[in-house]
Amino acid sequence: MLKPKVEAVQPEPHIPWEVDGSVLTVGSGDETVVIDLEERRTDSETVIDIYKGPKGLGERNKCGSYVLSVEIPPRRYREETAEQGDGEGASVTLAPEPLDMASVVLRLWTAEIETEEI
Repeated sequence: MLKPKVEAVQPEPHIPWEVDGSVLTVGSGDETVVIDLEERRTDSETVIDIYKGPKGLGERNKCGSYVLSVEIPPRRYREETAEQGDGEGASVTLAPEPLDMASVVLRLWTAEIETEEI
């Protein structure tokens, strides 16, 4: 399975993350953000920023600090030709290509990682 390109903008520790298909999970335990990258992809580049602040992890919690940023490339299309049933020739439609996870870029910032006391 293809994985996204990962760039460390700042040194570790970084927020935990994992990818399953096109679904990105950021964080752990009760504090997670789950994003289906295929669903969020558009016809132009999409950038999603994840912050950690007083209310936890979130996309729109801009009062916190960056922990991870995702760049999703624009949707690409392929032409599909279908024969018309009425003898009028063929019709051409555009179908989206599946997301190539190797073209997704994750950027990681230093994150305060909470550890459990033993």
